[in-house]
Amino acid sequence: MTFRNRFAARLSVAALIAILCAALSYGTAHAQSPTGQLQWPPVGVKEIPPAKSSPVGVSTAIFLINLTELDELAEQFTVNAYLFMSWKDPRLSYTPVPSETRREVALDSIWFPSVTLVNHHGARESISRLAFVDPDGTVRYQEEFVSHLSAELNLRKFPFDSEHLHIVLQPVLPDAETDRVRLIADPGLSGVATERWTGLAQWTIVGVSMVNSTLAYGGRMPTRPDLIFTLTVKRQYSYYLWKIFFPLILMVIVSYSAYFIDVTDHYTQITIALTTILTVIAFSFSVESSMPKVPYLTYIDCFFLATYVIVFLALLVLIVIHTMVKRNSHRRASYLRGISRWIYPIVFALVNAAILANFFG
Repeated sequence: MTFRNRFAARLSVAALIAILCAALSYGTAHAQSPTGQLQWPPVGVKEIPPAKSSPVGVSTAIFLINLTELDELAEQFTVNAYLFMSWKDPRLSYTPVPSETRREVALDSIWFPSVTLVNHHGARESISRLAFVDPDGTVRYQEEFVSHLSAELNLRKFPFDSEHLHIVLQPVLPDAETDRVRLIADPGLSGVATERWTGLAQWTIVGVSMVNSTLAYGGRMPTRPDLIFTLTVKRQYSYYLWKIFFPLILMVIVSYSAYFIDVTDHYTQITIALTTILTVIAFSFSVESSMPKVPYLTYIDCFFLATYVIVFLALLVLIVIHTMVKRNSHRRASYLRGISRWIYPIVFALVNAAILANFFG
């Protein structure tokens, strides 16, 4: 073999080695690139991360976009919100390429905690679900959802009430993974949008919080850790103040005016008292649709009852005065009516003060 042939053979071997090195370098870079889905995420990351000394901590938050409905009769409310979760899975760590800060990953290729809303009324509707992975293996999950939830409302102070709407979150795990996941409240990301459409016309959102808690199902069911997202809303009471309370007070004043009619004009006095009673009854039926149907008395129910009683007592006193006049006891009739002029407003004020103390004291 001539020198030229040996040199050509060595040159071919060197070229082949260079090509192999370049191919290996390209394959390594391709495996670490966002498009290298065959090599990343690695195989076997669909199972829960291996347990060390503590369960997998999942930072969890809810951000409310819209409170779309609050049904007082059914004690249910509907929300449109974001669910944020983040946890660290070292198996998903990678070396980023230049200008790469995170990677989007398909949810069906990795493990992620399954979370249920304990007080949901029907399955929640997921609008979108995304997951991103930081180079250190931190997974950031976000889900936009709509859910119908049950609420425990206390309407005793209606219409001056505030309600606490809870969203109770709990991890759903098979028996083999019990206590392997711990949800951790993230108040920093939890919140509520400030847009005008976020709340309802009748309700004002006054606060939001998210805390760790435990839920006891009762019976033989174990106590399970959970998270409670609480949305505090306050009712706008202006409608009830001007459309219900103010007309009722006017009716009481109309009934009270009968005490200033001539003591012998029994027909006019009784007509005013009876008309007021019938007006209050008709008014209660007309506003019934805007009243909550609950098995206990609310504040506005007691105010209605106080109005019924004071107007009915006014009618009874007028009948007694008329009886005295017919028996020619004019002095006693005038005395009773004079006392009634003072007692009537005092009794109405004291009864309502007692009602206020009972509900707000």
